[in-house]
Amino acid sequence: IVTSGQKKMMGLYVTLLFISAIILTGLGIYSLRYTNVTRIFAILMIASAFWAIGDGIRLSVSAEAAKFLWAKIRYFGIVLVPTSAFIFVMRYTGRDRWLTPPVFALLFLEPLLILIAVWTNDWHHLYWREFWVEPVAGGMTVWHSVHGPVHLFHVVYSYVLIGVSGIGLVLEFVSLQASRVQIGILSLATLLPFVGNVLSTLELVTFPVDLTPISFLLTGLVVSLGISRFQLFDLIPVARNAVIDSMH
Repeated sequence: IVTSGQKKMMGLYVTLLFISAIILTGLGIYSLRYTNVTRIFAILMIASAFWAIGDGIRLSVSAEAAKFLWAKIRYFGIVLVPTSAFIFVMRYTGRDRWLTPPVFALLFLEPLLILIAVWTNDWHHLYWREFWVEPVAGGMTVWHSVHGPVHLFHVVYSYVLIGVSGIGLVLEFVSLQASRVQIGILSLATLLPFVGNVLSTLELVTFPVDLTPISFLLTGLVVSLGISRFQLFDLIPVARNAVIDSMH
């Protein structure tokens, strides 16, 4: 049951989601001015923004059909976040030699299959076994769902990609001296939404919303700080290594 206090918090939450989407979109557009590596980061930011704004609209509408529609629309952003984050980290750290076209195709096969499962859920109920809305004070409704096996597969797949990305950042942090601040910033930016997602997926919080997209607001602020104060994208580690190698 959602209390009136939680209802007010949800209104604030929706507002922050829209602010998050604006910040992330701005970061995505800004990142396009750099290299091919940061263009992948731009895709990550825009996908995160789409997830945030889609979730904000889903929470704002009251009708069950509208909530279900926006629950599906936001997946155009959701499915791209783990894959684009993984590719970005591999390229940022110079561990992308094995990212050949066939591997790229395999990496993006899962997002495509998840989108198909989401948009055809009415036929098989493998992503959401069931869903319903709970009316609360002020005409607001809250979405509830029971997930199916395809959702579990997507969670495991996403966590594996994020976990490997985290290992890549840790290895880069250990091996480099000059770039440790930048690597630390990216590690924190990656960790925040991951923690939010784990808390929501395992239902460790009582507030009935997904904490992942709101965590993107903190990610956006951390990355903005990294760009403005610590030259996050001015000379990425793989480029710095190439410069150092050319001096020997």
